[in-house]
Amino acid sequence: MYLRNFIALAASGVVLTAMVAVLTACGPEKKMHLTDVEWHQSMVQANGSPVTGELWSDDDLTWCMTLEEGIPKAFRLYHDNGKEAFVMNSPADTLQAFDENGQVISIDSFAIAYKQLAQQIPELMGIIKASDQTPQNPQP
Repeated sequence: MYLRNFIALAASGVVLTAMVAVLTACGPEKKMHLTDVEWHQSMVQANGSPVTGELWSDDDLTWCMTLEEGIPKAFRLYHDNGKEAFVMNSPADTLQAFDENGQVISIDSFAIAYKQLAQQIPELMGIIKASDQTPQNPQP
């Protein structure tokens, strides 16, 4: 009986429409970007609540910051080819730099070989170290 009703509803398109609505609602979450958040002292908030998850540069490619309860915990800077260029984790302040092929290189080599990317690091490090000053939407 239930199967017959389901088949009848499916034939009318009701079930298909409902299934599409459910699948759409369960789709991937929208990425959060710098322009989607506000800075309150050293805390990142969206709609008045601390953010937990990833915060991406507005171009969706240059960098990604990992946040826990609004506090920056790590960030990754990317090469144009999408490979990680620079990774910083807090609170241990571990730093790693990579060339465009994904090979680990020294911080000094990174600064020389990738000057344009390296120029973005001091501003982003200031954010992740949770300085007492409110960042003003840094633009890499």
